[in-house]
Amino acid sequence: MLDKIRMDIMIRMANRRVAGMRWKDGVGPRVSKLLDRIGQRTHQYRAHRAGEFNYQVVGGEHGSMHSVDFSIHTCICRRWQLSGLPCVHAICAIYAKKQDPAYYVDECFFQSKYMDAYNPIIMPIVGEDDWTPVNYPIAPPPYKIQPGRPKMKRMKEAGEKLAPPAPNTSALGTSRMSRSQYVNMTCQICHQKGHNLKGCPRNKASTSNSQVGTVSRSKSGTKRKMAREPKNASNPKRPKTSRQVQITSKEKLKRLQDGGKIPKPASTRRRSKPAKSQSVEGPTPSPIPACTSQATQASQTSEYTAF
Repeated sequence: MLDKIRMDIMIRMANRRVAGMRWKDGVGPRVSKLLDRIGQRTHQYRAHRAGEFNYQVVGGEHGSMHSVDFSIHTCICRRWQLSGLPCVHAICAIYAKKQDPAYYVDECFFQSKYMDAYNPIIMPIVGEDDWTPVNYPIAPPPYKIQPGRPKMKRMKEAGEKLAPPAPNTSALGTSRMSRSQYVNMTCQICHQKGHNLKGCPRNKASTSNSQVGTVSRSKSGTKRKMAREPKNASNPKRPKTSRQVQITSKEKLKRLQDGGKIPKPASTRRRSKPAKSQSVEGPTPSPIPACTSQATQASQTSEYTAF
């Protein structure tokens, strides 16, 4: 079939090439007949020259006036611009110039353009019997990856019965698979397969026990709050320890003899650094001589302890 189409086109182009060489007026015979038919009505009009390329054409049934411009091949009726052939007004002005209307047709009607269109030659080929045998395998055509997700289902033929929908279908009618059917899930709590952290039975039991202040509805429809567990039921409060460190009287006496001060007990709580202020200190006790009596030492010790 393809070879027959090739032969028909080859013969047609050869015949058109021969016919184009027989043209006489520089345009086709159909164009020449059409120009002669339009020129037969020019006796109704009269052309008046306005310039080298401009003419005023008056006439017709109603005595209308038309302007023709040969420099740009236009007429006020616009038939020359639409068809490419001079209208009756333009041909009347061409006859007034004593020229051939075929010279003012569009270039597409020229003999030179016609020959350029049919100049290429389709070369003849030999028959299938004279072809050179080739043992190479036929290569498949290049495959171009199409945009989007590839379709996995084949296209149904006309009249083919569709498969019944799956029981688990979405709102659009397409079948869906649960995530556990195509994903191997492993739980992080019990390390078993088949479920994840949300579906673990241990997690469900722990969450049900840890729910505090949940709201339940009775049969009558009223809300009823469940009993709330204490906040720190598992971690009871520790008894507060005294921040003051008890210092024995012997340690105080020893520090007073050395001329030192009794420091305040350090607090275990972390506090922000206070602003610097002048601390008021009492008089520094003088050291007790070793030769004093025990009664004098006891009285001084009680006096400084009271201070």
